[in-house]
Amino acid sequence: MGYTHYWSKAGPFSNAQWAALTEAAEAIVKQAKSDGLLLCWEYDEPAKDPEISAAAIRFNGVHSEGHETFLLSPQAEEFEFCKTAAKPYDAAVVAMLVFAKQLAPELFNWRSDGLPEDHADGLALLTRANGLSVESNASSNEED
Repeated sequence: MGYTHYWSKAGPFSNAQWAALTEAAEAIVKQAKSDGLLLCWEYDEPAKDPEISAAAIRFNGVHSEGHETFLLSPQAEEFEFCKTAAKPYDAAVVAMLVFAKQLAPELFNWRSDGLPEDHADGLALLTRANGLSVESNASSNEED
């Protein structure tokens, strides 16, 4: 399938959890921009900002730096995925997934085609954006 991240939620995020996720998303997007990593709503709509709202967190890389759009919602999700092809915006995707797992470990699970070392850019972005010292918390695809 290509370099992809997969996630599920056993139930919806609480209002407090979603507020924390949107706050983290805003910090991640701001830090990514400061780092020179441009994010937009859809790869072919570079003028449209990422969505960070009560309904969704949605972003992609710009033009050839994007691939599939990352979309996280507050509702329960049995199976979601985002194929990033390891393009630069993958760092923001990993940062969001790591944060979601830390925020709601009993609710949110994710796994990746990548190895923990492939998540280094996302972990570094999350650390710069939110001041968190984190490690990859993805499940191994070998568990499937």
